[in-house]
Amino acid sequence: MDGKGSSGLLRGHRLRGTILTIPRSRVLEWETLLRRAFLARWGGSYGRAGYFSDYLAHDPHHRAGRLVGLFVGDTLVSTYQIFSRSVRLSERVYRLEGIGNVATAPEHQRQGYGRALMRSFLQAPRSRRDLAMVYARDGAFYRKLGWRPFSRGVIRIPLRGITPATLGAPVLHRRMNQADLPAVSRIYARFNRAEDLLHVVRTPRYWNEWVWEWKRRVYRLRAEVFTDARRRPIGYAVSRLVGDQFRIEEYGALPSQHDQVYRGLMQLAVQQNRCRFALAMRPVPSLRRWLASMSLSNAVEDGPDELGHVRFFHPSIRRRFSSVALWHIDHF
Repeated sequence: MDGKGSSGLLRGHRLRGTILTIPRSRVLEWETLLRRAFLARWGGSYGRAGYFSDYLAHDPHHRAGRLVGLFVGDTLVSTYQIFSRSVRLSERVYRLEGIGNVATAPEHQRQGYGRALMRSFLQAPRSRRDLAMVYARDGAFYRKLGWRPFSRGVIRIPLRGITPATLGAPVLHRRMNQADLPAVSRIYARFNRAEDLLHVVRTPRYWNEWVWEWKRRVYRLRAEVFTDARRRPIGYAVSRLVGDQFRIEEYGALPSQHDQVYRGLMQLAVQQNRCRFALAMRPVPSLRRWLASMSLSNAVEDGPDELGHVRFFHPSIRRRFSSVALWHIDHF
């Protein structure tokens, strides 16, 4: 949507409606609709005041003005939120446009409004994007509209029987601080390009506002930096505990320091006494080779995602991505 909107009879629908960018003066109404729709269906933290408006405050790609609404008269009945990312694969940078926070007010559901909004998104000019995706819980709804799930494999590593002695000398590490972000940013870019992983091109503002202020604070993720003997960063890991799993949500290493950083990852995992498994959220070949060299069992399996969400892409935009695993397309 370019903010101008479109009006008239919605295709396949008996009511007239207008699709417009939601003005800033109606952001509270947008948030109220989302809270009502999501809380009624899934409960949980969606009821917290400010849960959705926090996105607008902390993600530099999530600003008011990228909120799209379907209005019947003056009533907002359905909505989605647009985000944009530049993503890199090998030496090419692509334009990703996606949608999240898709919802219809409970009293207007099952009347075709959500379907009309999805069609309007896909019918918008495609010259601005190489890839379209959606982050959603209702997989059946999106599959009916032609969306397909991305690959979401993870490496599952049983921790039983692994001891500090198994892993050798301790790898130096410390809690990440904000002053580390420039060095971590360089590691992130070098690691993902060397491993040929599709990843977001993160600006300094993105690191500070989204990764540091939002993900670490709101999701309470633990961030560690691995260092060499001179205390220079050589890798990093962002993790959290979920039940009996030590989930390594994101990690990276200088190409020459893979072995050290991977050993450090496993050392962090075995320090969590109640954990039975480590889950590394990307099946990177270099990590699997290192695990094999250490005789540590592992398997690639379908990966969990936060709150049961699934990421979908639409093949009408660019078909080559259908076989690409999706990493670092952050929660939006």
